[in-house]
Amino acid sequence: QFLYFIGRQRIAMNSSPSDVIPAAYVCPIGQDLMTDPVIGTDGNTYERAHIVAWLREHGTSPLTRERMDAAALVPNRNLRDAIESYRAEAARGGNADNRARRAASSRAANTPLAPTVAAPTAKATLELTTPDEEGVSQCLLTVTPPEAPAVGERTPTALVLVIDTSRSMAKEATAVDAEGRAEETGLCVLDIVKHAASTICEMLGPNDRIAIVDFSTSARSGPLVAADAAGKAQIRRQLAGFVPNGSTNLWAGLQSAIAIAKDCTINTSIFVLTDGLPTVTPPSGYERSLERYLASVSTGPCPFTISTFGFGYSLDSQMLSGIASVGRGSFNFIPDAGLVGSVFVNAAATLLATHSAVTRMKLSVPRTVTIRPQSFGFDAVATVHTAVESNGRTYTIDIGATTLGQPRHLAFELVTADDPDASVTPTTTPERRRTTAALYFLSRGRMSSPIDVAVQPMSDPAAFDAHACRQRFAAVVPLIDRSDAGKQRLQDLIAAVSVPTHPLVDALLKDLRGEITLGVSSEAHFKRWAPHYFRSIAAANRCEACNNFKDHSVQLFGGQLFKTLQSAGELAFLSLPAPEPTDLTHLPAHALRPASGAAARPVAAAAPAPPAMVTPTVSTITRRRRSEASGSANNNAAYPTRTAPQRAMNWAYDRGGGCFAPTCTVAMAGGAG
Repeated sequence: QFLYFIGRQRIAMNSSPSDVIPAAYVCPIGQDLMTDPVIGTDGNTYERAHIVAWLREHGTSPLTRERMDAAALVPNRNLRDAIESYRAEAARGGNADNRARRAASSRAANTPLAPTVAAPTAKATLELTTPDEEGVSQCLLTVTPPEAPAVGERTPTALVLVIDTSRSMAKEATAVDAEGRAEETGLCVLDIVKHAASTICEMLGPNDRIAIVDFSTSARSGPLVAADAAGKAQIRRQLAGFVPNGSTNLWAGLQSAIAIAKDCTINTSIFVLTDGLPTVTPPSGYERSLERYLASVSTGPCPFTISTFGFGYSLDSQMLSGIASVGRGSFNFIPDAGLVGSVFVNAAATLLATHSAVTRMKLSVPRTVTIRPQSFGFDAVATVHTAVESNGRTYTIDIGATTLGQPRHLAFELVTADDPDASVTPTTTPERRRTTAALYFLSRGRMSSPIDVAVQPMSDPAAFDAHACRQRFAAVVPLIDRSDAGKQRLQDLIAAVSVPTHPLVDALLKDLRGEITLGVSSEAHFKRWAPHYFRSIAAANRCEACNNFKDHSVQLFGGQLFKTLQSAGELAFLSLPAPEPTDLTHLPAHALRPASGAAARPVAAAAPAPPAMVTPTVSTITRRRRSEASGSANNNAAYPTRTAPQRAMNWAYDRGGGCFAPTCTVAMAGGAG
């Protein structure tokens, strides 16, 4: 278990093998060698005296927060016999109790017993319309996690950062000025990534855990450490030693990260950042190989998520998006250095505000009721497990990760065959078969007890329409291209989204008519950045997560804790000292040339409403065009001698994009304004 993992690693480094107490022999409450082990209804084993005292005061499991009764405790006789044998063996080579106390002391010093606050329980509703003349009922599931407690009281998180340190990461990290011109920064891509990783590390608290895996020709793993002062210093030293070299063995990096994450029983995520194409591909391809590999390391639901981050334009974004899909995470496109800070800070804030990495709904309906296979972009065939029983049909639907303060929504349709005894609408008549639903969350490495979902009539048709539009957006946008069929998809989507009136719909339309339309407006745009951007914004809308500060639609996502963490991360990114340029003299000149076709970057998205009291009317679309028109001069030249970086990192966290509204007051250098 993760409760013991860090402590056991420390013990192993500082003690002889005989001093290591098997984790299963130690009570998770008292942190001592058990004498009378008992099993609780949560499936965990405790020392009887400790768990009885705990339950007398709390009435819930100390690990899962499920209701528990002391009368239901069962002696773990096999474990008791094993411990007694261990004591007898230890008596011949030293005092087992003394070793247990030393081990427990080391564990207690390095690993918290449990989260400061248990993961709160979410509420959920399933709203349905009365079936129409064709037997179709519209349904909107709303999962509402609680508002988060104070930042210092959030549940612990584990993060594994997987960083590409291949030779291509030596490329110059360019920024864009207010005129849309590419500027030299004196830093390479890896320098910016290391700064972003340092920022994420600063956002973590002492109860959190972090590990870093770097990969090039092979992968190297650092230990999973507590994010206290000592752990953060260790991470900084590890980052400082990264130098770009070698090829891009992404598969080795993934395997190493999964080996670390699979043992964690707290909210855990893997962040993978790369700037190019893998040089090693597993025989079955990344998606299928990853599915098999995850199944081999976890018998239940995968207890962590995998999100991918693609930097620049020489990307296989389809592959990175597929990895994120299998890992129930999101793909994030970072076109240039100016968005590294924003994308990473938003991703870290989302992770730290996670309520549960796995959320599932079991939907029970009469046998004559089925989910429509394609409902508003919701692919029931690919994402739903169906079990048909004698008295009905049960669907298990994976909702994905949930974030504190941010509701998750799923719009779909149920189709009822001609059966007078079947009903998908709520009813109080006990004789009549009805639709019921329950939620399950991953908590402390195990699926929680079921939480009843309130099934009720549709109360907000506009919300249903809005989230049906959001799901269509997420499903269709990655399929848009410059073919006649692709352009028609875009026009059909705009027409479909234009009907409802809702803030989310308005934001989706701005993205569709702005950056997405721009992406297919020319062959140059589409070849360079559009497919990567389309997959990224679609993933953010599918997960209902904010992944940058520019796109309109994603600004509507994120609860209060997320926004607090987002602000803290932004401050950390801008406050940390600028990174020292990496010494690249060991690399040949051709290694420093940009990848084929990698001209100066475009600005990533039409600016949405910026911070309070500013309503810009100037679009960054024109800046993208200027940037692209002027940025390809050095396409085949080696980068010049690198100079010292700028003192502050503001240029890498470009919120305003060089634009301001006509109504703004501008402070001039001389003090006038």
